[in-house]
Amino acid sequence: MMQLRMNKGTYGYFQRRKWMQTAKCLLVLLGMGILLAIGYHTTHTRKNMMTVIAIVSALPFANAAVILFTVLPYHARPGEEYRTIKALAGDGVLSTELLLTRSTGKNFLIDYAYIHPKGIFLYTSDDTLQEKEAIAHIKGILAGHGLHTEIKIDKHLEQYQNHLKALEPVHRSDCAEELLKIEGVLHAISI
Repeated sequence: MMQLRMNKGTYGYFQRRKWMQTAKCLLVLLGMGILLAIGYHTTHTRKNMMTVIAIVSALPFANAAVILFTVLPYHARPGEEYRTIKALAGDGVLSTELLLTRSTGKNFLIDYAYIHPKGIFLYTSDDTLQEKEAIAHIKGILAGHGLHTEIKIDKHLEQYQNHLKALEPVHRSDCAEELLKIEGVLHAISI
């Protein structure tokens, strides 16, 4: 059975989010069309309550469309690559497919985020990502939640894998609560 809801930070999240937002857009458009047709059919004029409801339905459509068009250009990393990173992270606090939002400027694509007691180790395939700007943004958000840690961003996969290999394993089940809070904040600021 197909899972309708997928948690942020899970492999395959972008693809699922695209399908769900597309379905929402189509359903709302279909509903708007039905409301307009019913209103016109029953009153023989477009000036009726059904038209007003259809127009107000444009707000949920716009919300779903904005999220869809924001996520549309992004894709999951190859499955073999993900399995390699997952093996290196073990049972640690690993998130993938995060699109960190900002109130101004470009969003930040984070392909992998490994949260460890020594810091947050991020990998991005986005060559245009400004590392200092991204680190400052994430640190600012974390500081607002009373969390502080080092952040390292890699743009080369081999370098990222070497960083993960050098870290001692940490298991999600017995890690410090602060690591899980950091993960929660990253998911909260992600689409």
